Amino acid sequence: MEKNEMPIILCALLGALAFILGGIPSLFLIRITFNYLLGVLLSSMISGVLLGLFLQRRRVLRTALATIAGVSIGFIGSFLLIEGIGALLTEAGINMDGSILPDVSVITLMGLVMGSIFGAILFGKRSIPTFAIICALLCLPAGFMIVALNQQLSWTAPLIDIQQRIGFDMNLLVTLLAFGLGLGISICRWEKHSNE
Repeated sequence: MEKNEMPIILCALLGALAFILGGIPSLFLIRITFNYLLGVLLSSMISGVLLGLFLQRRRVLRTALATIAGVSIGFIGSFLLIEGIGALLTEAGINMDGSILPDVSVITLMGLVMGSIFGAILFGKRSIPTFAIICALLCLPAGFMIVALNQQLSWTAPLIDIQQRIGFDMNLLVTLLAFGLGLGISICRWEKHSNE
């Protein structure tokens, strides 16, 4: 390990911290306004600045812009695509009600799109596969966690209790946590790869 190279676990934790800290104000905004688009935009701005400060000290503005673009397009594009596919399947007589596939698919697709856009903006097109794969893989378990929260499985009771007490959307918080872990790991992995 080079002298200024961060351990990958620290990168993951700093990425997660940036997105959790950036997500909390957006959860308050969503609770007050019920506007998820505005909440996601606010979260991506704060998270991007924090991610830049924590991991990309010389490129804070560019990291923030990459985060805003990646998260916004990832959220909106993934929901639109999965809803469109769901509508086509319903038209074809295939019912997806009660299936975990839409929730898991949309969160994983968000990670893939968000990681691709972030990597391309910050490190160029050669970084897209690294960021897309790592972010999608980290979002996959988040999708299953969201399914568990939505189905109110017994082991999610403490999180559901917190959600009901303070009125936060745990699904969004889980998604943001996965984004932060994915981007933190991707940044460290890419920088290590580019230094080899």
